[in-house]
Amino acid sequence: MRIFFATSKRRITVVLTAYLALQKKRLRQVNWFAADAFDRLVPFITGGKMLRGGLVLFGFGMSGKKSTPDAVRLAAGVELIHSALVIHDDIMDQDKLRRGQPTISAQYARLAKTKKLALTQHTGESLALCAGDLGFFIATKLLTEVKFSNRTRGVISLVGDIISEVCVAQMQDVWWGSAPPRAVAGLGPSVYEILSMYKYKTGRYTFSLPLIMGATAGGAAAITLRQLEKLGEYLGIMFQIKDDEIGIFGNEKITGKPVGSDIKENKKTIWQVLLWKQAGPSERRKLKNIFGSERILKKDIGYVRRLIKTRGVSSQVTKYMDSYARRARQLIENMKIAPAYEKILLELIDYNLNREA
Repeated sequence: MRIFFATSKRRITVVLTAYLALQKKRLRQVNWFAADAFDRLVPFITGGKMLRGGLVLFGFGMSGKKSTPDAVRLAAGVELIHSALVIHDDIMDQDKLRRGQPTISAQYARLAKTKKLALTQHTGESLALCAGDLGFFIATKLLTEVKFSNRTRGVISLVGDIISEVCVAQMQDVWWGSAPPRAVAGLGPSVYEILSMYKYKTGRYTFSLPLIMGATAGGAAAITLRQLEKLGEYLGIMFQIKDDEIGIFGNEKITGKPVGSDIKENKKTIWQVLLWKQAGPSERRKLKNIFGSERILKKDIGYVRRLIKTRGVSSQVTKYMDSYARRARQLIENMKIAPAYEKILLELIDYNLNREA
């Protein structure tokens, strides 16, 4: 699996850097921001795992086709969209680090401060929003240049459908982040609602979309597309549950992001919902002062970690993860694909169960 995705990343990086260089040359006639934005976007985009782009090439390959330049362009377009979403997400989450480096908004806030501009934080966030939008529109341009005859239109339409789902799911996530952590009957999101948000915010976009895009471009049968769609949802929900776990228990040196940021932002995760249900009255009072606190301390994060373990939340979450893993494996076993691709899909399940970043 690692070899496949490492090879995919190299191929996507070559296409992306070349395409972004062309767009930089085209737009620099407007003003100096064009060169500046692309100089920041290129390392930001190419610094990630490129999992989604790799899944596009995987979906194309499992259809029995050898990867083509247009397939790689599809993958590059998906990575551009992902990076644009991440730039906006970092603003909403007020994160200053991504992969151990300053976020785009933090970079622009620093630039504004250096130039002695007013409202440096607001300026940084505004410029980052524009950079994210630039990523979206350049991705759209790239995707529309891909030539897969009539199948291309279906792929572009699918992108619009699933990314719009991400947007409304993200709105729900932001809204819940401003609500108290009261996950008891009638007073907060249920586990079902959290898992549904994971499905639309992460699952269908991170796994279903790229797998279907690649498979559609490769001419896969309708039944295969439906199987990949459902498999992507299972894998994506697992991915998000693990992501939330890493946000609480992860090693900052490995993740490149501050541990406890989801607690500070009062993110409604399956971990928070189950913890609130299991906690006693005095523990809930303390948790209420921790979740969403601007002055969260290491000891507060430590308290949440200990409570998650002692109240049996970890074992409950493990049951959910195991359930999705079991369903994913059953689905893979019923798919008619080459053994090499089946092996990678099964490895993706293990990756989602055990990853550290």
